[in-house]
Amino acid sequence: VLRHNLRPVPESAAEVLAYLEAHDLHDVLLVAHSKGGLIGKYAMTRLDDHGRIDRMVAVSTPFAGSGYARLAPVRHLRAFRSSDPVLAGLARELDANARITSVYGVFDTLIPEGSALAGATNVRVPVGGHFRILGDPRTRAAVLAAADPEVSAD
Repeated sequence: VLRHNLRPVPESAAEVLAYLEAHDLHDVLLVAHSKGGLIGKYAMTRLDDHGRIDRMVAVSTPFAGSGYARLAPVRHLRAFRSSDPVLAGLARELDANARITSVYGVFDTLIPEGSALAGATNVRVPVGGHFRILGDPRTRAAVLAAADPEVSAD
């Protein structure tokens, strides 16, 4: 539904929840990258009144924003400022963090502040790069381990 997403986080989160409702999905595990993690957390905390979303694995998500966002030439990237009202509001939503696993690398070229999230399960993999991390087998193992705690990340 989201594809190459340039829409605001709240609008995108509404699309995600509409999909879950249309397909009557429950106990959902969201797997997201970057902005997708913000969309997922927004859906979890602001829209999911019926508890459809059980938990989320977010890879390289700018939960605390990105210092580079203030330099962005377009509005949809400037929304990643830590002072953005949506990001600031999500930062105050602490209860959902316990249901989130944040997977991130040793350095992220787009999120120099990192993706650690207080109260979440934080998994740091020994790889750098915002997109490069997606192709690394250690990231895959970390995501699968978070998806099924019975499976070892080895």
